[in-house]
Amino acid sequence: MLATLPRKEGATKWLGLTPRDRETGARRGSPARGQHLPRPPPPLQHHPVQDPAPGADPRVAALEQSLFVVKREVDALQIEAARKSAAWYQTPSVILSFLALLFSFGTTFVSYRRTLQQDVHDARAELRALIQRLNALPKESVQAAEAYAAKPGYVGAIQSLINGENALVAKQAVEVLQRIPEQVSATEYLSIAYAMTNSGLLDRSEELTKTAMARARDYNDDVAGHRQMAGLLFAAGERDEGRREYESSFEAAKRYPLTNAAYVAYTDAQTQLAWAQAEAQYGEAERAREHLAKGQKYAATLPSTAWNDALKQQFALLSQQLGG
Repeated sequence: MLATLPRKEGATKWLGLTPRDRETGARRGSPARGQHLPRPPPPLQHHPVQDPAPGADPRVAALEQSLFVVKREVDALQIEAARKSAAWYQTPSVILSFLALLFSFGTTFVSYRRTLQQDVHDARAELRALIQRLNALPKESVQAAEAYAAKPGYVGAIQSLINGENALVAKQAVEVLQRIPEQVSATEYLSIAYAMTNSGLLDRSEELTKTAMARARDYNDDVAGHRQMAGLLFAAGERDEGRREYESSFEAAKRYPLTNAAYVAYTDAQTQLAWAQAEAQYGEAERAREHLAKGQKYAATLPSTAWNDALKQQFALLSQQLGG
């Protein structure tokens, strides 16, 4: 450390002057009050300290040494400030931090997508299992009726239990459906709606059926939706509206053209059978016979197969019930 020099009047006027300037100034006298001293050299330019001239004042030489040290420190501070004031995209540490943030966002998004897809997959698997159970319950009801035909009390108790399970499973299916409404097909909506109808939950069944009709994308879903809605309208006492729904089901082949004429004839025969059964159930025997006859004409064009023969037997049974 340099010793602190005593402050003398006019000492500061020598700051920034070269030895020659100071010598000249000493001969000519001190600068006038308010006169500006020469500017120091520009930053970042290093000027080594010269050896003091022979006979120079040692105090001036010490002051020059102090000024040189201070200038070096100021130059270093200016360099550091320039480095810190550089644009962010020119700073490696900032670029690395930004890339790490982008990578974090990317991995988070991918993880979220995979979790969402897994949730949808699990919900669909659960829904399929519930629908399969709903489809199996009517078969179990029929089997119970056949197995305990000699014990009507047993049949009633078993069917009551089956109906309770049907309502419970249908409500569970609706809960799962509400988690993934856009991932559920029209067929699945109709299966749940049919189960709701079997348990007497007609309002909820109608809501699901309307959604299924709006989501129908093929011939089968379109026909099934209109049939289901027609049956619900008949049950609600709105028979004219129900008849219009049955009529609309025959137009499905125009909305979704098929080249298999035999399959269309089979489907139309089923629709006529369902229409005839609905009319007969609500006391419209004459209308029921009319649709029975139309259905039998469709069935007569079908080749003999297990499915077609079973359909013809249903027509024969309904004809007997109507006294035809």
